[in-house]
Amino acid sequence: MGSINLDTSRCKSCEDVNKTNVRDPNSSPIAIVGMACRLPGGVKSPDELYQFLLEKKNGVCEVPETRYTVGSFYSATDPGTVKTRHGYFLQEDPMLFDAPFFSISNYEAGRLDPQQRQLLEVVWECLENAGETNWHGKNIGCYVGVYGEDWIDLASKDPQATDRYHVLGTGQFALSNRISYEYDFQGPSMTLQSGCSATMIALHEACESIHSGDSCGAIVAGTNLILSPTMTATMSDNGVMSPTGTCRTFDAKADGYGRGEAVNALYIMRLEDAIRDRNPIRAVIRATTTNSDGKTPSITTPGSNSQEALVRRAYEKADIQDMAQTGFFECHGTGTVAGDTAEASAVANLFKGKGVIIGAVKPNMGHGEGASAITSIIKAVVSLENKMILPNAFFDTPNPDIPFKEGMISVPLDPMPWPEGRSHRVSVNSFGIGGANGHVILDSSSYFHEQDTMLPRMHLNENSCLLVVSARSAESLQKRIEQVIEYANRSPSMLHDLAYTLGSRRAHLSHRAFTVAQPHQPMSSSNFEIAVNSAPELVWTFTGQGAQWAGMGKGLMQAFPTARNIIIQLTAVLQKLPDGPTWSLQDEICREGKDSRVNTAEFSQPLCTALQIALIDVLHSWGIRPSSVVGHSSGEIAAAYAAGAITARAAIIIAYYRGLAVKKQADGKGTMAAVGLSPDGVRPYLQDGVVIACHNSPHSVTLSGDLHAMGSVTDRIKTEIPEVLCRRLKVSTAYHSHHMHALGEGYEASISPYIETIDKMIPLYSSVRAECITLPSELSASYWRSNLESPVLFCDAVRRILDASDVARTFLEIGPHSALSAPLRQTFQAKDTKSKLVCISTLIRNTVDARYQLMTTAGLLHANGVPVNLEAINGQGVTLSDLPPYPWQHTTRYLHESRLTRKWRFRENPHHELLGDRVMESSDWEPSWRNILRLNDVRWIGDHIIQGNVILPATGYVGLIGEAIRQLYPSQDDYSIRNMILKTPLLLKEADELEILTTLKQIRVSDIADSEWYTFSVMSHDPSDDSWTKHCHGLVRAGFEHEPEFRQIKPYARHMDVDRCHRTFERIGFKYGDSFQGLQSIAFDPTGYRASGTVADMDDQRSRYALHPATMDSVLQIFLLLTAKVQNITKGTIVPRAMGQIYVRGSASQISFEGGVCKTSAGQYLGDVIGVAGDQGIFSVSGLLGFPVSFAQGLESYQPLCSQIR
Repeated sequence: MGSINLDTSRCKSCEDVNKTNVRDPNSSPIAIVGMACRLPGGVKSPDELYQFLLEKKNGVCEVPETRYTVGSFYSATDPGTVKTRHGYFLQEDPMLFDAPFFSISNYEAGRLDPQQRQLLEVVWECLENAGETNWHGKNIGCYVGVYGEDWIDLASKDPQATDRYHVLGTGQFALSNRISYEYDFQGPSMTLQSGCSATMIALHEACESIHSGDSCGAIVAGTNLILSPTMTATMSDNGVMSPTGTCRTFDAKADGYGRGEAVNALYIMRLEDAIRDRNPIRAVIRATTTNSDGKTPSITTPGSNSQEALVRRAYEKADIQDMAQTGFFECHGTGTVAGDTAEASAVANLFKGKGVIIGAVKPNMGHGEGASAITSIIKAVVSLENKMILPNAFFDTPNPDIPFKEGMISVPLDPMPWPEGRSHRVSVNSFGIGGANGHVILDSSSYFHEQDTMLPRMHLNENSCLLVVSARSAESLQKRIEQVIEYANRSPSMLHDLAYTLGSRRAHLSHRAFTVAQPHQPMSSSNFEIAVNSAPELVWTFTGQGAQWAGMGKGLMQAFPTARNIIIQLTAVLQKLPDGPTWSLQDEICREGKDSRVNTAEFSQPLCTALQIALIDVLHSWGIRPSSVVGHSSGEIAAAYAAGAITARAAIIIAYYRGLAVKKQADGKGTMAAVGLSPDGVRPYLQDGVVIACHNSPHSVTLSGDLHAMGSVTDRIKTEIPEVLCRRLKVSTAYHSHHMHALGEGYEASISPYIETIDKMIPLYSSVRAECITLPSELSASYWRSNLESPVLFCDAVRRILDASDVARTFLEIGPHSALSAPLRQTFQAKDTKSKLVCISTLIRNTVDARYQLMTTAGLLHANGVPVNLEAINGQGVTLSDLPPYPWQHTTRYLHESRLTRKWRFRENPHHELLGDRVMESSDWEPSWRNILRLNDVRWIGDHIIQGNVILPATGYVGLIGEAIRQLYPSQDDYSIRNMILKTPLLLKEADELEILTTLKQIRVSDIADSEWYTFSVMSHDPSDDSWTKHCHGLVRAGFEHEPEFRQIKPYARHMDVDRCHRTFERIGFKYGDSFQGLQSIAFDPTGYRASGTVADMDDQRSRYALHPATMDSVLQIFLLLTAKVQNITKGTIVPRAMGQIYVRGSASQISFEGGVCKTSAGQYLGDVIGVAGDQGIFSVSGLLGFPVSFAQGLESYQPLCSQIR
């Protein structure tokens, strides 16, 4: 979906676009120019979001395993737990991050809130989407909206794991400040937390900042990552979470909202600035408003009246008279019963009599909380761009409390075209859980005429385009190439705009590639050339004679008006000379085949220089400029022009008269030869009449001199060292030898009147003097005479360049063909340096398509880091806003997490109602558990009352210790306890929040071996005096040491009615509620103190027990009945004090039991009991010791056996 560039000078006459507002800088429209998002369902761009919504998809899924073990935090009923296993999550692991892309070390990256990391990447995507590259150091604002604080929650699990990165890694302020820092934004930078409306409030603040002039543009971003279960549990306790984790907005089945992840961003700027800068205009913000619900029945109760007032104020600010012209209303619409009803009622009242189509993105994407408003805005923008009303998901049965019919509001079930007669306008609501509300009105950019650029663009689409691609890593570069190929092949008509966008509306990163794309030709990866070096320092090197070829300027003049114009101008210069030519440069430089005179000195000298001047001007028009120049022989003429030392007029005249001078000497008595030796290596072979004319490289020279003597020299070299290159050149003139001396004086006199130097020049490394020239005055007529007569010290000049600094360089050869790359490389290789050298040519012999060739040159230069004005090459186009986002290198998972945090997130066991949660600091050798015990959370304890006090039964300790050992040995369901001492009863009151600490410690049997037994203790904390009370201790192990014996249950004859049993319990001080009334039958031994019966297991699945404490207590009630039989029941209550051996195997629907009791000489009572289910023994206690407590004095008199925790 391409974007539209707007021209406000030709705005349609429309009531909706108020002209006063456009002129007023404090109320002028603001454009959304860039958008980026990462959303559930694998959505990674606004275009993907549009397609996702169009197809009515949703991103609901189970909590990913990488976040937390949802089964250990889930409960449908218990407080403090998550009430759903589902939500809307990003598909990609949020811990993945392209740290090398930013200035962030691996160490720091692992400690940064993943929301910071995700935002950094999404902001880059947003800026690219906006075609924005000029942001460094600008007063661009950064406003980030956020809701949860999951990273702080996780980091706080282990205070000892903090370091210097803690503040900037976890602080919410850093979400915005980090973006401003990394991108060098120097406008306002702030993070906003206003509940679920955070990004709408952020957008409002950003617009206000732009209107006031504090910002020239702004990033408005939001983030919501669900990394911890804490917030979900908290919102579950608030009753707003859907058990299915799904938003069913406006539906009768709506039962709360599903939390959704989101990372998104907008880039906004003043509309006229966006038009001026040719940014894509995605939509226009007409107005934003914010308010608060004020005092409602509760802080979380939405206020319909304030919501209505909010929207009315927005339309007043936008000066829109007829609200009913709005085509679509995007609601906050979370799926809560109260919220949906209040909002829909307010909308119905706003559009009373005319109605409106309403919808919400949250059923598709979940409630992104602090980031949700931007998701809604992006939906609205893509709807406007595509002129399509997008359907609602999970809408089956309308909520009967919403006035659909009366208010004439409707929810789309399928995609539908924009309603006729309605403006292309969307209103977007966003509300916060604490009452902070926001609203924005968006207009389509189609209210502005598209710029009339179709004709020139159609012409441009027939030309080759230079496509450049860059990334921060080789892997990302390859992926980006694949993205470009896919787009170009899918949308061939957009080739020119693609080239413009990639070249002029993207930041150019370190790893680069390019291709010269031909229209109407499929593209593949083989078309791209990837740079392996980066050598941004550019040296232009100019060829001398010998590289020319027939027709060498034809393609250049046809392809580039700049080249054609300068060559025509140079012809005019020559033809004004008193002895000017009768021919024209433009004719001769284009002449092909046998008719060409390009190899005749009279023609070749000015033609080569003219071609080089034309190339220089074309390159200059593309913004390509050298840092220094060097020329070989006559190539120094054009090099001096490129350096800015002489004018083009002077250069062509110097070259023309040089050709005339050489013509006079062309008597056929001179020649030249190329030899692959150093100057010292060739000197022993020289004779009178032969000199070294050119020192090209350390092992390459050109000899020049007399024809006869040259034959002797070359013959001897070939004979003595046949492996060395020795080749005569096809020339009849001995350049740079004594043959030129006779010409020098006349040549100098001819050019002297025409030398026109310029005051300032870039360095020219002279191949005449082997030194750097920086003063134009040094390039006098005598210098050019020396250039003709003297040896060419090209190798020495290049060495001076390389010696200037040890940096990577690109040598661009300016001439009709590449002739100097080999000498350059040889000279570079002979120098001991770690820098890099790149050689690039301009034209190649017999080049047909000069445009293609020079675009290739420009592409190579750009790929090697040389600045190039790519817009000058490709021309202007439309910034494409539907290109895929940057392909991040997500191969490394950055997560610094302490053991405590990791163990908490991925704990193996859910919260246990008695045992609580594992203390993560504890080891497996001395594990501990901590719990906050409340009667409201464990209601069955309230059914265990002794002498009017709610007391945790002794079997409660058995149950929680059993669960502790099971967590250590999860493969075993049975456990054994011995020597359990009950020191002090644990009393509870209704309002108590009692902290319980359970500790186990493995017993050592030797220095090298541990026992299977653990000591245990259960303690509680008294906050009134900050003291701890131990309630019980003993030994526990998984399984058994000696298999318990379960004898056959005896059926005794003396039956007792269960109701009578409970009356007996009450008389001895025990009042049992329903949870402890599991006793079904009981019969006594008429001859002794034994009894048997049956007990029903308590059906309570909220926490795991091998056998529920209430069930065990019901079995042990036989002990109370038997002691009541032994003693006079008026004396007091029997309280358990110790249990010698306990074994618990498992539960059953019904348990048969048998037990007995005897009185000791100390007046205490000793009992035993077994419980079986069928033929399976499941519970046994022996050595159960109890003692009486007086009715009169009560439990409080038995200190320290009793401790009341208040």
